[in-house]
Parts: sequence; structure tokens; C-alpha cells
Amino acid sequence: RHHIYPYDKPEPISLGAVIQQYLLPAFIALAVVLLGLTILYLRTRQLNVALHASRQKLSEMAHQDPLTGLPNRNLLEDRLTLALAHARRTGFKVAVCLADLDGFKAINDHLGHKAGDEVLQDVAAGIQSTLRASDTASRWGGDEFVLLINDFIEASQVEETMKRVLAAIAHSDAHSGGYPVSASIGVSIFPTDALDPHTLFKQ
Repeated sequence: RHHIYPYDKPEPISLGAVIQQYLLPAFIALAVVLLGLTILYLRTRQLNVALHASRQKLSEMAHQDPLTGLPNRNLLEDRLTLALAHARRTGFKVAVCLADLDGFKAINDHLGHKAGDEVLQDVAAGIQSTLRASDTASRWGGDEFVLLINDFIEASQVEETMKRVLAAIAHSDAHSGGYPVSASIGVSIFPTDALDPHTLFKQ
């Protein structure tokens, strides 16, 4: 700084010497940075996967019955609204069918709620197996199920479907302990019986 020998002249800097001196620390620093970025990326991806699974679970909880896996009331009401809008455009009919199991209390009382839950699961699977992909079977609550039948012309088509549903319910007795499994079904049809969801359910 005071121009005193041997510092009175700038020392030439060799690029090779710089590389040789700092190559290893630079390589270590780069490796540490890359490792950190890799760990950050993997952790972020893991969190995203967990977040997606959590959202999926919340969606299922919001729209599916936890016991049977069928759509719950919320999803059924959404599908009914869409079905009625589609029926108004196309001229097809929509049926809302409420199925109430007969004598289900006896199964719960004598065999326990676990057996009752297994019967409900069997009934749900049986009902779903009789419907088309465009129709909806949902659990309304307790031992009640609501079936949404779309895109038909004649009421006799719904009647035939309900006969198959009743037969499927009658065969859902694997866990009923000998108690018969049957149901009563009420049907209301858009636009014959009502024009809006609330009145269709009331009918």
C-alpha cells in the first residue's frame, strides 16, 4: 500500500494458480448447493403429494358416505340438479327413488351394529350393481338409500329397474344372520310428479 518493496509492483495473477487453489473448495461448495437443491426439490415434491392426497381425502369425505363409499347427500343433490337441467334440455325424464330397508332395526338389535354395517355395505354394493353408469345410488342416511335414474322415457323402465334393485337387496343377506333383507321404495318422476328437487323428494 505504501509502495514498499516487494509490494511496490502488482503481482501477476495466474488463472491456473487461481483454479488450482480454489477448485476443490468451489467443487465442494457446488456439490453442497446441488445437494441442498435436490433435498429441497424432493421435500417439496413429497409435500405436494401429501397435499394432493389430503385434498383427495377431504373431497371424498365431503362427497362420499364413509361406510358404503356411495355418494352422500351433497353429491346426490349436485347430480340431481345437473340431471334436471339435462332433462329440461333433452325432454327425458328423471326418477328420484327412496329405498328404505324393512326390519333393519332387528338386525342391529340382535346381531349388533357391526353386522348392521356389513348388511348396509352389501345392500349398497347390490344396488350399485343393478344401475347404469349414468345413474346414481347414494346413501341418504341410516338405512335409507336414494337412487337417481336418468334419461328414460317410459315409467315402466323405472319399474323394471326397481324390481332388479329389490331382488339385489333381497340377496344382500350374507351378514344378516338369517334375518330377511328387503326394502320399500317410493318413486317420484320429473316432470310428471314435480319440477324441482325439493318437491321430488317430498313426493
